[in-house]
Amino acid sequence: MENISVSRALVELKTLEKRIEKTLNDLQPVTVMIGTRLEAGISDREEFEKSVTSSYQSLMALVARKRKIKSAVVKSNAMTTVNVSGEIMTVAEAIERKNSIGIEKNIRKHLAAKYSENINKIENHNGQIHNQLLQLLKATYSKSETEISAEDYDKISKPFRENNEAKLLDPLEIEKKMRALEEKIDMFESEVDIALTESNARTEIKV
Repeated sequence: MENISVSRALVELKTLEKRIEKTLNDLQPVTVMIGTRLEAGISDREEFEKSVTSSYQSLMALVARKRKIKSAVVKSNAMTTVNVSGEIMTVAEAIERKNSIGIEKNIRKHLAAKYSENINKIENHNGQIHNQLLQLLKATYSKSETEISAEDYDKISKPFRENNEAKLLDPLEIEKKMRALEEKIDMFESEVDIALTESNARTEIKV
C-alpha cells in the first residue's frame, strides 16, 4: 500500500476510466473457428488464447484499482471536514451540496417569479381602481381631482381604497428570503471549489 493525496487519486481515477474504456473496446474475447481454421487475422490459437487471457486480466486489474481508489476517496470524503463560507461540513456534504445547488437556485427563481407576477397583478388592479376613484370623485363633486378639498377627497378615497385596493399578503417576507438565498448561494459557489481543492491537496489516503 502507498499514501497518495486525494488530488492525485482523483487524477488517477480519470486516467483509469479512460484506460478501462480503451481496454474494453480493444478486447476481443472470442472468435470463430471453422474446423481448425481461425478467423481472418488470427494465425495461432495458443497466442490468441494467451492474448485474450492477458487482456482480460489487465482489464479486471484496472477495475480493481479503480474500485480500491474510489472506495478510499469516498471514506476520506465522509470523514474529512472543510470550512465553506463559515460552515463546517464534510467533503462529502460539500460535494453533495455543490451537485444539488441547482435546487436552491430553482427555489429562488420560483420565489422571484411569483413575487413579480403578483406585484404586476397588484399594480394593474390598483391602476384600474385609481381610475374608478377619479370617476367616482368627479361624479360626486362635479369637479376635477385638483379642485377637490383634501377633506372631501379623503371622505371618498379612503373607504374606497380600503375596500378595493389590492395589497400583497407576504407571510415569508419574500424579498428578504430571496436576498438571503442569493447571498448564501453566491458565497458557497465562490468558496466551495477552493476549499475542496485545498483539502484534496493536503489529505492523504492509503491505496
